[in-house]
Amino acid sequence: MRKVLSNWLRSAALAIALVAMGADVSLAQVTVAVNDISGRPGESAVVAVDLSGVEGGAAIQSYQLTVGNTNGNVALASVNYTGALASAFTNNNNGTFPSTADVTIGGFSTGTDITTSGTLLFLTFNFVAAGSDTITLTGTTFNAGNPAVAAGSDLSAAVVSSNRFLNASNHNVLTTAPDFVIEITAEDAFTAGDNVISFNFDLDYDPAVVTLGAVSAGDLNASGWTFNSSGGGATGSITVGAFNSGGGALNGAGVIARIAATAAAAGTSTLDLNSVVFNAGTPVYADRDGSVTVTFVAANVPPVASDASASTNNFADVDVTLSATDPDSSPAALTYSVTQPANGSVTLAGNVATYTPDFPFTGDDTFTFTANDGEDDSNVATVTVTSTATAEAVLSGVNEVPFVASPGSGVVNVTIANGVATMTGNFAGLAGDFAASHVHNAPVGQNGGVVQDLTAGVSVDAGNRSGTFNTVVDLSTNAALADAIWNSGAYVNVHSAAYGPGELRGQILPAPNSAPNGTAVRAPSDVKIIGNSGDRLYSVSWLPANDPNGDTVNYLYQMSMNASFTDIVSFDDFSDGNGFRVTVGEAAELYDFVTDADPGMVNVGGTVTLYHRVITTDGSRWTAGTSAEITLERGTVTSNEGEADLPTEFALKGNYPNPFNPSTSIQFDLPEAADVTVTITDMLGRQVLNVPTQAMSAGADRAIQVQAGSLASGLYLYRVVARSAQATYAKVGTMTLIK
Repeated sequence: MRKVLSNWLRSAALAIALVAMGADVSLAQVTVAVNDISGRPGESAVVAVDLSGVEGGAAIQSYQLTVGNTNGNVALASVNYTGALASAFTNNNNGTFPSTADVTIGGFSTGTDITTSGTLLFLTFNFVAAGSDTITLTGTTFNAGNPAVAAGSDLSAAVVSSNRFLNASNHNVLTTAPDFVIEITAEDAFTAGDNVISFNFDLDYDPAVVTLGAVSAGDLNASGWTFNSSGGGATGSITVGAFNSGGGALNGAGVIARIAATAAAAGTSTLDLNSVVFNAGTPVYADRDGSVTVTFVAANVPPVASDASASTNNFADVDVTLSATDPDSSPAALTYSVTQPANGSVTLAGNVATYTPDFPFTGDDTFTFTANDGEDDSNVATVTVTSTATAEAVLSGVNEVPFVASPGSGVVNVTIANGVATMTGNFAGLAGDFAASHVHNAPVGQNGGVVQDLTAGVSVDAGNRSGTFNTVVDLSTNAALADAIWNSGAYVNVHSAAYGPGELRGQILPAPNSAPNGTAVRAPSDVKIIGNSGDRLYSVSWLPANDPNGDTVNYLYQMSMNASFTDIVSFDDFSDGNGFRVTVGEAAELYDFVTDADPGMVNVGGTVTLYHRVITTDGSRWTAGTSAEITLERGTVTSNEGEADLPTEFALKGNYPNPFNPSTSIQFDLPEAADVTVTITDMLGRQVLNVPTQAMSAGADRAIQVQAGSLASGLYLYRVVARSAQATYAKVGTMTLIK
């Protein structure tokens, strides 16, 4: 059979050669190469039969070669054409697999010739027994000898079949960390019977990819062994030798040598172990090659973060855009981290840090930040935030408690930095000579004691009716002043000879400050004054006003003889109330006052038109609401005083004002002395407020004040219970709170 196949292969080659005889005969040669292999008995290895130089010669239309081995320690197990140049050929062989005998393999083109270099075919060998061997390729021919085989037709590859292996480690190296160590490792254990006291090996490599340096002991010979080497560096090969100089024989498996290495450039190099010899050749060790793959990575340049600064006033949050540059990354690729400041807090969203100062800190505060590009942090950069506070007090007689009809005006500006308050400003137009100025402690609509004297810092102009302020106060030395300012409970008061208690006043409020919104007065436009003097005649009310800054709003009710409010009849402070009621007697008294009526000379049927409005103020800036006319017609007033005029029954007269914010007055008639309690509930009957019990005498229009500032806007029920010695009375009403 073998002879028949051989004749068939030769006939096929001859036939192909005859077909090609008319072609130009090339003198080019093809090089055939095979690699050495090693393995354990029972393992397999694949040998590629590689061709080079094919492009320079005639197309290959047929091939033939004979595969054999020298010692029978390996056997040819199979021939594989998948992915090889001969995959398009018709291929055959004259042997069976596995085989330790020679096997002839051949093939011919069926239309697709071989015109490029590459792997002709793959040979798979089984390792049969331990020992050395040689794979032989003989009689290699292409076509009719054209192209020729450059190195002759006979090739060989060394084979080591052993139960013991030495290997070189594999490495993936970045050029950013070029230094590494190659380990030469015995996969299989040395025994005492091996008595290995010396060894030698060669390691070949590509010096364009890696260079080798110093050799040192491994784990199995950490002490008592002497090492020497030659070559290395950029030579492409290093020879290593070692012997026992007092440390004992090798015992066990593990690393027997380490070689310092440095990546030279991006690429891949095989670490080819050769000439492995222990002692004088015993025990026999096969070798496994390692590899080094070097990947080029440019050295990372850390980001550079920049210091920044910002400022904030009156404890408002401030956004700071953190900035860093990085030649390796776009700004969007950077991530940031921050430290917390000593006198505030920072929240981070991307590269925007939001700084919130602690209240009431003023001064410079710092926090630091770094930027990271995914590998390295930047330098530490510092953000400095300057926190200040500013306030103002607009001075006017309207703000005095009670109201002062002063022609004067003024302003005090307060700047607080690093805990020091500087107060500057001016005043002018006093009705009397300047006497003194102070900061007092009280909220809007109330009077309080002095917490800071400003008189020494006032420079008075000629005429003693105007001047300027300039006072500096370290707030750490005046806790009362600091507390009053921070809680909007401080006001500036200017005293004059004309108005000793104070002619001009202004609440110190955060700047910039806006006046409260105005509100319109609501009352009947025509009122006839007639009836019992204690009877309720009409009501005046107004809706709650909003302050843009959230300051407390005070309501001042003003009545004038003219629409320009230059002839003031009354100016009353209602604090945070939203209205009042006028009795017949009070309306008659007002009419008689503005008409200059003499006692006993009442002009029944006479009328007078007045103008009234509500001024909303935060204690510094104020707004005059829309005015309205009210015409009073004088009628006859009778007395309702005396025991006979006491109410005969308990009657609930409602609350006033309604709607209200935040206080209202619940009025009722009480026929006898009683303890009166008021309970407020929501519309589900849940108690939300309770007014403590009050002992009240009998009479009409008794009232209990309700402070509902803690409640939300809405509709509420109120229940009035009066317990006397004779009976218990109870009535329920509704009221509306609007904030």
